[in-house]
Order: sequence, then structure tokens, then C-alpha cells
Amino acid sequence: MHPLFHTKWFHAVLAGVLLAGGVAMWNVLACTQCRAYAAFQGATAAAAPAVLLPAPVPISDYPKSDPAGRNLFLRWHKVRDDVAYELRLMQDGKVFFSSQHIYVNGFHVVLPADFKGNSFEWQVRALNLDLQPTTAFSQSRRVYVDPKVNPVIYPIPMNGRNLLEDTDLGARAGLPKKNGAYVPARAENVPAGLVAPEVFPHHNGTTAINQVYKWIRVNGGETYEIEVLNSLPASDAEPAPAEKVIERAYSTHFDLYDPQKQVSSQPMYWRVRALDAQGRPIGVFCPPQQFETNPRKHYTVGTLGDSITHGGGSVSGAPSDWEYDYQSYLKFDTINLGQSGDTSEATLARFEDDVLPFHPEYLIIMTGSNSLRASYSARSIIGDLDAIRQKCVDNGIKPVFLTIPPINPDNIAKAFNEPTDPAWMSKLAKINAYIRTQPHIELYTKFTENQALPTSLAIDGLHVGVEGKRLMAEAINEQWDDVLARYYGN
Repeated sequence: MHPLFHTKWFHAVLAGVLLAGGVAMWNVLACTQCRAYAAFQGATAAAAPAVLLPAPVPISDYPKSDPAGRNLFLRWHKVRDDVAYELRLMQDGKVFFSSQHIYVNGFHVVLPADFKGNSFEWQVRALNLDLQPTTAFSQSRRVYVDPKVNPVIYPIPMNGRNLLEDTDLGARAGLPKKNGAYVPARAENVPAGLVAPEVFPHHNGTTAINQVYKWIRVNGGETYEIEVLNSLPASDAEPAPAEKVIERAYSTHFDLYDPQKQVSSQPMYWRVRALDAQGRPIGVFCPPQQFETNPRKHYTVGTLGDSITHGGGSVSGAPSDWEYDYQSYLKFDTINLGQSGDTSEATLARFEDDVLPFHPEYLIIMTGSNSLRASYSARSIIGDLDAIRQKCVDNGIKPVFLTIPPINPDNIAKAFNEPTDPAWMSKLAKINAYIRTQPHIELYTKFTENQALPTSLAIDGLHVGVEGKRLMAEAINEQWDDVLARYYGN
């Protein structure tokens, strides 16, 4: 069987350049990751795109009246299907720092000891998988600096923050700004002695049992300590006591795909802090981030599948980047039961544990892409899908399949240095033929059949990006009433 992959382990590959000399925490796919990173590095000689997209728009603002210290975070609005960003800092027209290896829309700057003057300028642009620019540089923005300013440092959690900066005015209504960025609401009526959590407005399709935590790295941070808590901590400077900790995990990257499923009838919280090469804290834990995955809340619709269901795309986008989740564009709310890396066999195996506690009325199912590109037969994949269908029927759940989009073996090889079964297209045709005999959503009203997935829809050849996720949601929204009619005869 071919090695399988998904967005989460490629994040480790991308982050690897930041870890030179640091603590390596590779998993069992380490060799595959190294090959993929070599492919990523080896592609940098490609020509830049002929047409550049609009430049990123800076968010962070440090005017004379509210200057930064020598430690500061710079943030900017995301560019659609961003893979990486190039940031440069300038003073008197000369670049004194630049990096092409930034994989979130923010960066922690620590000014050098020999920095002189009271200001500098910065610019950022987006890069593709070949590390070639896809946008022009942003307009220069000046940062004023006062060495006496000494802010508290912690990794900035990104789950939900980009939602505040997008065009959804309701999400940021009444919120103040700090250094140009909207400040998330802190929970009110928190008992004295506890750290108030940040709480974001609910958005359709953002509740998932397999959590992904994402942050802006801290300069000098080699490892990141993540706590998942069942109640609020008393301190941001010290680890929470054992009775509050559901899980303690570590990452050397800019995110963590939680290895444990998080389900509770009560709110839960995650937070992260940076550790240096000797394991000493750099700053404090970030404010607790509240989330809920309550099986007692009735979700009419669940979504089950692999990483295309779980979310993420464009190589560095994670499920916590909601624009890469098709569920966020649906006209109804859902519980996301997707699991990155699933084969159809794996999806089937976790049905009882992951689906039944929530018992949705409808279950949208799409799994098999990882099996398709590997050596699994069409018959075995169809067998898994039919077994999932039967489990739905046996438990009073109405299954709704999605036809499986195509893949692109050339782009898969380029992004991950992994082969694809040459028979993938004929297998896909058989699998989709089965799906079309069941209650289903036809995605090929939006995608083209019998050809490879265009690069414009999936940079890595497998995980469709923002436009692809929008197209999936459009197909579901347009055909959902037909699905209801099939079940209820309306």
C-alpha cells in the first residue's frame, strides 16, 4: 500500500525550515516528510505566475501614539489559497530582515540588539508552492518603536481570529481594536481568580470533534506546549493542575492536529505557550480559547469523511482555517466528524465512536480519496461505503453521499513526492457509479469529470482549496431540497 498523507503532516514539512538546530519531533512519516520537503525546496526555480493577485493588506498598526516594543507581532489579511508568505523589514530603504518561510498570516518580530532609530517599515507578499510570488508586496507600513514598551508575549491563537477580520461585520460588532487588529471578546462573569477565555461568534460548520489548534509562532520558540482544559485556569504563567487538564500535548510546528477526539457536554478550552531549546517558557500561555462539541446539542446534519471533509487545503491551510471547510459555506449548521488521513476503511471503523454519540438525522459522507490514490481496489472502497450506508440505516440516520472529486497525480507528486495508482481514474468512475445509485449530491455539476483536478482548485492535487470548497458547498446547497424530497417524497 502506498504511504498515505494529509495536510497535517505536510505542515510539519513546511515548518521544518524553522526548526534548524531545534528539537525534532517527527512522527513515523519522518522519511516521507523529508522527501516531501526536499521536493518543496527543489521546486523553487520555477517561474513566477504571469498575473499577480492583489497584495496582502496589513492589519497590524503601531503609530507614534501607540508604538511597539522590541517584541511585536505583525499580522495581515490572508490571501486566498496562500501557501507561504515572504516578509521583509526595512529601515532607510535597506532590508535588515527577510524570510520566505512563514506559513500563517502573522509573524513575531524581535528587533536585533543593534537596531537604531524609532521606526521601521514592513511589507509582505504571498508565495506559491515553488516559493514564487503570487502577489505583489503590500504597501509599506511604518512601525514606531519605543524600547520601554514591554508587552506580554504568547503565541497568538489563530482559530477564529481571521473571522473577525473578514467581511462579516456581525462577527466584530462592538469589538475594540488593539494595534490595528480586532480583539476577541473575553467571557464575562468569570469567577475571580480565573483567567477569562476568548469567545468567538459561532459560525456555521465550525464545530468539529477532531480539533486543530493553530497559532503564530514566538521568536525563539522551539517547542509549543498545548493544554486542553475542562475548566478555566487560575494563571497564564503556570501550567494548569492535573484535575483541569484533559490533555497536554507538544508541537514543534505552528499547529497541532489533536491526537485525541474532544467531545464533552461542557465547554472546553485550549491554550498554548512557547518553550525554548532548553524547555524554558518564553512568555506565558495565550488566553484560553473556548470551544464546544456537545453531543447533547442536536445537530440535524453531520459530515463524515477524510481530510477533504475535515478541512484545510493549499498545503498550509488547516481545518481551523474555516475558509477551507466546505461546511462553513452551507446554508445550515453541521457537526464536522471528518478525520484527516482517513481511508474509507478507517472512516468505517470509527462510525460507532464518532457518529453515534451525535446521532444526526442526516449524514453527508465523502471518503475514499486516500484509498483511491493508493492500492485499494474500487470493490473494497465501495464495500466500505456500503457498510457505512448500512450502519446509517441500522441506526435511523439518513446517508447522503457526495460524489468524489478527481485528483491530480502530477501535483500530488510535486507536493508530497508520492506516487498515485495509475488506475485511479477508472477506480473513481466505478466508485462514483455506486454513489449515484444512492441518495447523493452530484459534485460534478461544479467539477469536470474524466480529467485530473485543475491546479487552480487544488495546489497539492488532492485537497481542494477555497474555491473548491465553495463549489462543493454550492452543489450541496443547490441540491439539498432534492435530497429531502427523496427521503420524504415531497
